[in-house]
Amino acid sequence: MKDFTLPMKIREKVAGWIYLPIHTVLMSLIILPAIAYVLEQNGNTLDTVELNTIYYVIGFAYVLIFMMPYLRENFIMKKKAPMLATVFIGYFAVRIMSVVVNVIVLVLTSQVTNPNSEAVSEAVAMSIPTMVAVACIMGPIVEEVLFRGVLFGSIRTKNRIWAYIVSVVVFAVYHLWGSVLTTGDWSVLIFMIQYVPHGIMLAWAYERTGSLWTSIFLHMLINTVSVLGTVSML
Repeated sequence: MKDFTLPMKIREKVAGWIYLPIHTVLMSLIILPAIAYVLEQNGNTLDTVELNTIYYVIGFAYVLIFMMPYLRENFIMKKKAPMLATVFIGYFAVRIMSVVVNVIVLVLTSQVTNPNSEAVSEAVAMSIPTMVAVACIMGPIVEEVLFRGVLFGSIRTKNRIWAYIVSVVVFAVYHLWGSVLTTGDWSVLIFMIQYVPHGIMLAWAYERTGSLWTSIFLHMLINTVSVLGTVSML
């Protein structure tokens, strides 16, 4: 525990913990539906891309307003591990681990693509530029601040094992709980294991270099390759 520090001031911790449940639960459950309802009353209907854009623009603005000092401070690496090498090691580790995980999912469900991935692919097909901005820039910054910075970082100063377990599980559930609410099918939670490699390596990248930007850049790389793969199939 002594080899890890969290350069986050109390006000930033408070801001982060306040927004974490808002971003993971309340935005999808209450706030976005309310925004969509109000707009529909005025004759405006939002599609999936527009809802996702609003979702992450709000999160991105919140991070910039309340967490920018933390992001500036965290750009300086606290350990000697090089950022670029860590990003590429993390990326290839995710790819290798994902192959194993996908084989397990295929055996259990007879399919590999999960509802969240399908939704993202459909959104990319609707608007490539918008989804590049959302999935490859805003999303990684917002999610890394919340899941690796606030959640993993706070617990990591107390207990390393629990920091990994909690952050990985919450990150996995976050990507699929909306599908459960929409379909009522709890079996889709089996796809949570597809996000375990990502959660582990993103936390590892942050921990290894001491800079949250390492996990941000790794997250950006993972999402960019995924989006490009979707674009190539359109």
